[in-house]
Amino acid sequence: MLRVFSRRPIMHGLLEADVTEARRLIRGQEERTGERPSFTAFLIGCLARAVDEDRAVQGFRRGRRIVVFDDVDVATLVEVETGTARVPLFHVVRDAARKTLREIHEEIRGAQASRAGLEGRRRQIRRVRWLPRPLRALMWRALARSPRTWKRYGGPVVHTSVGMFGGGAGWGLSSPGGYPLAVTVGGIGERAVFVEGRVEPREILSLTVSFGSHGRGRRSGRALRRAPRRAHRGVPRPARAPCGGGLTDPRVGGRC
Repeated sequence: MLRVFSRRPIMHGLLEADVTEARRLIRGQEERTGERPSFTAFLIGCLARAVDEDRAVQGFRRGRRIVVFDDVDVATLVEVETGTARVPLFHVVRDAARKTLREIHEEIRGAQASRAGLEGRRRQIRRVRWLPRPLRALMWRALARSPRTWKRYGGPVVHTSVGMFGGGAGWGLSSPGGYPLAVTVGGIGERAVFVEGRVEPREILSLTVSFGSHGRGRRSGRALRRAPRRAHRGVPRPARAPCGGGLTDPRVGGRC
C-alpha cells in the first residue's frame, strides 16, 4: 500500500489543543457514575464535527473532480482483548458527526468486546497477503479510484493515536495511506498558560493533521483546534446533532 500512495502529495500540520476542561469533565463523570467516558470517543466526535463544518476537506480527488460525501465516517483502531494480548482492530464510526458522545463511546466499547470482527479481519488480511505484490498494488489502485468503495470499507477520515504507547507531549506522523484527512493523536503534556490574565497549568494535547492534495485543510485545521474548547465553552456550531452524550456538566450542553 505504501508503494501505491507514497508519491501522493500530503501536508502535515502540527497543532495543540487545550483539553484540560474536557478531561476534568470526563473524570467527574467517572466519579459520579463509576464509568469513564472514552477520551477516544470524545476526540472522534470533535473531529467529525470539525470536518462537518467544511466537508470538502474529506473529499476524494477523481480526475479533475472532487467527490465529497455528506456524512462524516471516521476510521480508528480499537484494542481487542484476545486472552493473551491486545490486538488492534480497524473500526469505522459511521456518520460520527450526528452521534452523541455516549453513542460513539458505546460503539467503541462494543467493538472492543466483540471478537467476531477480529477473526473476520484476520481472514481478510491473510487473503490479501497471499496475493502477489503486483496484484496487491493493482487492488489498492482500483480501490483508490473508487471513492464510494473506499468510503464503504475505510471511511474518508482516519483517526490514529500514538499517545497510548508513551507518556508526555509529542507529535506523530502518519504514513501515506490514501486518506484525504488523517489525524494522529500524540501525547498530553502540562504547560503554564495565560488564562484570563493569570498563569495556570493546562493539559495540552499534541495533534498532527495530515491533509490530501486538494488544498482545503487550513479552515478545517482551525476548526479542529477549536473543537475541544467548544465542548465546555458552549460556542455555537452548525446545527446537526447534540454531542454532549455522556458529559453531564451543564456547561457542556449538546455542543462539541
